[in-house]
Amino acid sequence: MYDYVTNPITVYATEVPILDGPDDWEPWRVYIKSVALQNEVWKYIDPWDETITREKPVEPTRPVATKDFADMDQDEELAWEMELLEYNRLKRIYDEDFDGLSRVRLAILNTVSQNHPFYHRKSISVRRLIIKLQERIGSMLAW
Repeated sequence: MYDYVTNPITVYATEVPILDGPDDWEPWRVYIKSVALQNEVWKYIDPWDETITREKPVEPTRPVATKDFADMDQDEELAWEMELLEYNRLKRIYDEDFDGLSRVRLAILNTVSQNHPFYHRKSISVRRLIIKLQERIGSMLAW
């Protein structure tokens, strides 16, 4: 069973496989993996990589100044600005990874057949969701 959708990233019509049984597992797996790779989040969700320690990005801690900016000397101002730049860089990476995982989760939820309703907690990682689907519907083929 296939549906045709427009992928907003490429604006081309794409044939999207619907996971309805073990025979659909391989095309569905390839599709989900391609969405994850396109969003650069495969490092969080590869179900066969047992070395994965983080299944979702960790939000960076916003730095706190030890004193008012007006009271800082030139070296302290520079150090503070560098710390803020590094925080903003890490926050941007976190936001991109979080959004990428959300896109993969949405792709999964939109491509599992209505013949197989499944319920999951929103707190479950995308990786765990894929593993549960593989146990319930998929085949034992490697990712």
